[in-house]
Amino acid sequence: MKHILAQRIERLKEIANDQGVTASIKMLGGRIYANINGQSFVVHGDAQFTQMCRELKNYMPPEPINLTERLERIENTFIKRI
Repeated sequence: MKHILAQRIERLKEIANDQGVTASIKMLGGRIYANINGQSFVVHGDAQFTQMCRELKNYMPPEPINLTERLERIENTFIKRI
């Protein structure tokens, strides 16, 4: 069984390579999960995986939110009210 799963994961890595993306692929709880450019998803089959590779190839994750500035504004507003 492990040999079959290892072959399946290797096949998915080949598909990702053919599509020009780097995919992190793991087996968790009986499911195969992939992560491409920060987006994780369950792999349902080769066709679906190929489609996700194409969709996520140029995906740019959004910029992280700077919570420090927001928290400073909230604290300053609170302090002014005291």
